[in-house]
Amino acid sequence: GQLMKLRVVPTFEGTNAQPSMSYFRFDPTRLTPTASKDLELNEPGKWRSNISGNGSMETTAGAEGGVHFEVKFTGPGDRWCYPMVPFDPPADFSQYDGISFDFRCAPEDKMSVRLQVTESPASNYLNEACQGSSEWRTVSCMFRNMGWGSFSPPDANGKLDTDAIRNLLIGLNTGEDAVWLEVRNVQLVRYW
Repeated sequence: GQLMKLRVVPTFEGTNAQPSMSYFRFDPTRLTPTASKDLELNEPGKWRSNISGNGSMETTAGAEGGVHFEVKFTGPGDRWCYPMVPFDPPADFSQYDGISFDFRCAPEDKMSVRLQVTESPASNYLNEACQGSSEWRTVSCMFRNMGWGSFSPPDANGKLDTDAIRNLLIGLNTGEDAVWLEVRNVQLVRYW
């Protein structure tokens, strides 16, 4: 969810009291975007294979729309699979707050799902991991909540530049030998 900070500074009989700070989360998928743009990524041919060296993946059409990624790992080590959509030239997402998509996967309790974007030239930013779900689940990942991935080159200005997106990745981390992930309806969204 979206992390928000609320600061309240009350005034009692002309004197200021100590401020009260509260943090809360809300689920942006419960809000109606003021604008959205379908990135048209429901076709398997738009995605490129991107998987750790101990694995293989196959991309096909999803039974209920979108794309289906069948993933197998055959050796020990880090097990990740992040199918990728490249943009050449880099895409400008700066008029939007984030990206929303639907996903489902199995086994749901043995994997986490993330969205990543690569800004030009090569720094990756990613959202907090989402727990797997065997039922369709919609998530909205806000750009301002995405953190730099320490596995990628350092970012010269230390922030995600949404006007120069080279790659979009949606994928998983798991300890299992065989998993699958389906993704559909990848959209840019604006709420504010």
